[in-house]
Amino acid sequence: MADLYDVLGVKKGADAEGLKKAYRKLAREAHPDKAPADSNAEARFKAINRAYEILSDPKRRGLYDEFGEASFRTGFDPQKARARANEARANAGIRAETVSVRGIDSGVPTAAPSNGFDMLNSLIGRRRKNGVRGADFEAELAIEFAEAVRGTQRLLHGLPGALSLKVIIPRGVQDGSRIRVPNEGAASVGDGPNGDLFLKIKVRPHPHFHREGNDLHLRLPVTLREAYFGAKVLLPTAEGNVRLKIPPSSQTGDVLRVRHKGIVAESGATGDLLVHVMVQAPTASTAAVAKLVEQLAEHQKDDPRASVTL
Repeated sequence: MADLYDVLGVKKGADAEGLKKAYRKLAREAHPDKAPADSNAEARFKAINRAYEILSDPKRRGLYDEFGEASFRTGFDPQKARARANEARANAGIRAETVSVRGIDSGVPTAAPSNGFDMLNSLIGRRRKNGVRGADFEAELAIEFAEAVRGTQRLLHGLPGALSLKVIIPRGVQDGSRIRVPNEGAASVGDGPNGDLFLKIKVRPHPHFHREGNDLHLRLPVTLREAYFGAKVLLPTAEGNVRLKIPPSSQTGDVLRVRHKGIVAESGATGDLLVHVMVQAPTASTAAVAKLVEQLAEHQKDDPRASVTL
């Protein structure tokens, strides 16, 4: 449907006088009596009248400016529309995930009568009604390694009775952890509480990082030059990049420790980042590289496998 301001040929910020002037001019020009052979004349005239009727009413104009044509639908509730818009803005950028749930608990009575007198009192309304707790649901949720370290959020789809559910995955979560989301399981029977939703977390492996307790381990590739002369390199951490000094004559397997740059536990304790040096030999297959490697070999007098025994 055409924009009402375009129908009247005015800008969105036009004042009441400008609207009236534009309307009167168009209404005269587009009146069906002036073009009886034009089959579309009546429709244009009605569109002009409708546009002016809405835009000349401050309340209806305000709703139109905010929500567009949706504000004229039957049953439209501006408060609910604003709430949905605010929620959409709050959830912008949060990754959506469709999950499959399964029931893991059939529910238990929450107020079962203990004897005949309690049962009689219950029947006549002197005690609260019996209720059966709703079933718990479980769903598996896969996240990236970095998301497990930093924490993340998800918009879950596929849950019974919910269009979507925003859940917060805390930082430091481990592979196999179960996160409880209260009251998002099956509805209760009677006056019992709803069940809970349990998210079983699957952390996808990272090509360079792995975790041991609260310590992060990084297999860090370094060039032959960096290993021989030493270097300062940038390392990614959960809190941003840090600079690490690679000592001269570093070897593959050397481990460098960066304090308090590992996993932040729920208790607040922080592990360390352990950097495993991985010296990368040149891979270019050229005569020049081969010659340099041969020259380097002349200076490798010690047997690098002399200490390898079983």
